[in-house]
Amino acid sequence: MPKFLNIKPTPGAVKLITYLKANRVPLVIVTSSSRKNFDVKARKNKDLLNMFDHIICSDDVNNGKPELNIFIKACEILENPPPEECLIFKDLINGVIATQKANMRVIWVPNKFITKVDDVVMSLLDFKPEKFKLLPFDMNL
Repeated sequence: MPKFLNIKPTPGAVKLITYLKANRVPLVIVTSSSRKNFDVKARKNKDLLNMFDHIICSDDVNNGKPELNIFIKACEILENPPPEECLIFKDLINGVIATQKANMRVIWVPNKFITKVDDVVMSLLDFKPEKFKLLPFDMNL
């Protein structure tokens, strides 16, 4: 858990959360972390986290992601808005899968530091072979 002691918000998170809160959009954190682990991760971000209306951790439901129970719990807390009115930002694929199962709208913000991938590309056209000690693409292909 020591690597999580100095965790910082994802770039752009403060701006987005401040915007949503100013526009009275209900905010809920839904995390696959246990409450104990979440509290350790959140220790240095209390001011930001206080902007959220609710925080739901994996130990608050029977089945975590990629099951959709945690999102159902969030909807119940928010007095059951239609799933298509819920907008979810997720950094890991299990959260994306759970969101899709719940028929909610999802924005995937890939986090290569959490998922331990070597690169993140939004399109195969963005792949740069030379980053991996391969020859560059032939421009004539």
